[in-house]
Amino acid sequence: ALDFLKETIENEELKSNSEAITRLVFNELNAVERIRLFGVPRGTFEDKIPLFSFVVDGVHHEDLALILDKMGIAVRSGQMCAEPIMDRFGVTGMLRVSVAPYNTMEEAEYFVKCLNRAIDMLM
Repeated sequence: ALDFLKETIENEELKSNSEAITRLVFNELNAVERIRLFGVPRGTFEDKIPLFSFVVDGVHHEDLALILDKMGIAVRSGQMCAEPIMDRFGVTGMLRVSVAPYNTMEEAEYFVKCLNRAIDMLM
């Protein structure tokens, strides 16, 4: 695991790919008015790690997670072991998706497509 981590940190191609995918997901989530994205330093892409926590106004996080699961998309749903933070933001839970060095741009685009489809099904 440490060798894999070292290789991904030092591999410029993997790093560049991960940054491009992170930017795509960030831009897509940010563009949808009904999505509230959390954990965005200064409201911009700068310093954004490849992890996205969000809620969709009018849609329960668990319902969305179940539909995404049926589409082959793995997300985390719930309080993320951080109930005080959920209370602070006034939500009962969130969805969380992350980008790993082995993810592809096609997978990120598929996630965005499936997310929008799932939201439309629940609205």
